[in-house]
Amino acid sequence: MIVFSFEKDIARFHSAWSEWKYSVYHKDTPRHYNWAVQGFYGCGKTEFLRQFCELNKDAVYLNFKDLDSSTALAVFCKRILNGERAPDWIEAVEKYKNLTGARFQVLFIDDDNGSAAYKDFESAIQSVKLHDHTLVLHVKSFAPESEQKPGNP
Repeated sequence: MIVFSFEKDIARFHSAWSEWKYSVYHKDTPRHYNWAVQGFYGCGKTEFLRQFCELNKDAVYLNFKDLDSSTALAVFCKRILNGERAPDWIEAVEKYKNLTGARFQVLFIDDDNGSAAYKDFESAIQSVKLHDHTLVLHVKSFAPESEQKPGNP
């Protein structure tokens, strides 16, 4: 049996997360990060994120894979807005912004494949202009080189 442990990577990720929170809280201009969680399909990204979210109350994992925009919106409202309803993505993100205030939060959006749900969510985030206390990370998967087609990562 082979057992993998994400403890070191979670610790490194937590350290970067803590540094980002510190920069937002203690500096006039927060330090912005380009963070990525990416890897081959099935390499353990989702499990890594779930473990990280279990250890960090301000981290939330969402997966919109194969969901249409209205179903993804309902998932977002249930998980993020404590069940409060919103008629559209813009109002949902505005409610989220008011709900979190100055509390630090990271949202992990898994399996971002460019679906309508992701596009609507991303558009709402850009329209509402979330405060610097929220970090949205899209998780990307890619196929191993042997399965990639020319021109596609």
